[in-house]
Amino acid sequence: MTVDFDGEERTMQQMGKYLQVNDREVRESAYRAVGERRFQDSEEIDELFDKMVGLPPSDWR
Repeated sequence: MTVDFDGEERTMQQMGKYLQVNDREVRESAYRAVGERRFQDSEEIDELFDKMVGLPPSDWR
């Protein structure tokens, strides 16, 4: 999953550093970009999680 931020496509891991900078405007922009991206895929993520939770532990290997 990637986010378009500051003119570049970045991974969620790369966005983590922007959530910790001292500039409040940058932090807020990064937070909103990540939130909007997660919201776009929220149904797919929920379905995947539901499938994973329904599996017995032996099927996780």
